[in-house]
Amino acid sequence: MPNQAIKTRARSALRALCLLAAGAVALAAPAGAETASKARSMTAAPTKPNGSGIGVSYRIEGVPRAGQATTVVVVLDRITDPDGALVRFTADPDLALRNAPAGPAPLTAGQTATFELTVVPAADGLRYLNVFTTQNGVTGSTSIPVQAGNPSRKQGAGTLKHTPEGDAILSMPVK
Repeated sequence: MPNQAIKTRARSALRALCLLAAGAVALAAPAGAETASKARSMTAAPTKPNGSGIGVSYRIEGVPRAGQATTVVVVLDRITDPDGALVRFTADPDLALRNAPAGPAPLTAGQTATFELTVVPAADGLRYLNVFTTQNGVTGSTSIPVQAGNPSRKQGAGTLKHTPEGDAILSMPVK
């Protein structure tokens, strides 16, 4: 029975210690820190096997709205070519791209490059900011989605009709 009492006291002490630790963590983190860190996190673009090998990460700051400027932070890494690399930015029609380099911008081997670009959607909808990277003579492309307003609902996939013979035909609208 004495062993049982020791185990019970040890469990109680462990619980108290865990509660104290959890309280200390909660007090150490400022209010809204979790939300702020999520808002500041970067999205890593998928790496393509036949691309330039340069890593592209991005973050859209704020919520894009038609006619309003939005900052897109683009971070480029894994620049390995000793001769350096290049990056070029373009945007879809109806997505104005401001303060981007006028032409291909040089990237230095072994360094990370950060670009703060401004985009202005002309209207609600999905547009893309395009990032073209070139290294070792190979060009890769990454498209960063910029959604202004609510995503539009897709038109119906069409209507299913049946022929007199019982075959099903999917009739789809033409765009």
